[in-house]
Amino acid sequence: MQVVKVHQCQRDDCAICAAAIALSYSYERVLEDQRRRYPQFDDKAAWWEWYFQDEGPRVAYLPLQERDFVQANDSNVLGVLVVTHPRLSVAHIVVIDELGVVDPSDGFPEHLAFVKWKALRLAQGFVLESEFLAVSTIGESGTA
Repeated sequence: MQVVKVHQCQRDDCAICAAAIALSYSYERVLEDQRRRYPQFDDKAAWWEWYFQDEGPRVAYLPLQERDFVQANDSNVLGVLVVTHPRLSVAHIVVIDELGVVDPSDGFPEHLAFVKWKALRLAQGFVLESEFLAVSTIGESGTA
């Protein structure tokens, strides 16, 4: 499954962008939903995990080495991956689809092959989480 990039508007809104990308929602919709439905979570909390569950997709954590499952042709699963930068105490969230990584940061193309993206982020000092959140686009009835 291929998705469309939603660009970051602020330095710390990658979670809003990743949720919008994975759910094919507008940035504005996710921003409003986050403010209205999850005001108790600060920027460091993973409110977006609850958001995916509340919006209906099936979600589960998988080991990062199983990302090929997401990148298979005609896959109905997207990956949401967190990377951290220990020295800067920041986290960043991206989406993985069948074409590679969709990074909402400025300066990244619409899609970048996972290996290239990983090399760039590791060179910048980021550390990849060992798991990613798999988000299935199959509805509860089993249809896409």
